[in-house]
Amino acid sequence: MLFIDIKEVEGAFVVIPKRYQDERGFFQEGYNSKTYEGKVATCQQISFSKSKKNVIRGMHCAQYSKLVQCVQGSVFDYMVDLRPESKTYLQWAVVELSADSPKQVYVPPRCGHGIFSQKDDSLLIYCQGGTFDGPREMNVNPFDPKINIKWPELSFGQHYIISDQDSLAPYEEEARKLWNGRNMA
Repeated sequence: MLFIDIKEVEGAFVVIPKRYQDERGFFQEGYNSKTYEGKVATCQQISFSKSKKNVIRGMHCAQYSKLVQCVQGSVFDYMVDLRPESKTYLQWAVVELSADSPKQVYVPPRCGHGIFSQKDDSLLIYCQGGTFDGPREMNVNPFDPKINIKWPELSFGQHYIISDQDSLAPYEEEARKLWNGRNMA
């Protein structure tokens, strides 16, 4: 198993677990507390998302970490450092995840997370270091010019598919003010 640091976001990394393949297909552990010990927080919630092609989800920020893997289709997985005390504050990174690869991405606590789906029915599994707690979550607009994420360009006539919650989310500075009293400092 390999752990590869993502230099743009302090504490983030890519995990490349072993995948055992034969004529039947493959087997891969998604998470093992012994193998990931000291690197990834204990998994407290497992979540799934399925997205159509050209969907943008995010940027969602939680108090807990996330270990993300694409098990169908392919996505660009984005993260942005939303921790003011971090040396990589407001820097972002992108990692391509695909069902064809065992690659996983670790998103540290208090970092924004989002995806762009490259194919219909892209399916992600999230091993979360905590459980969803709406009042302690923070959403940041994925098109915040201060963060300046480079989302994939679409062909003529295509458009991003994005929820109102995400497209109308405040920019980082305003989001931080709104959530300041809710342990997002």
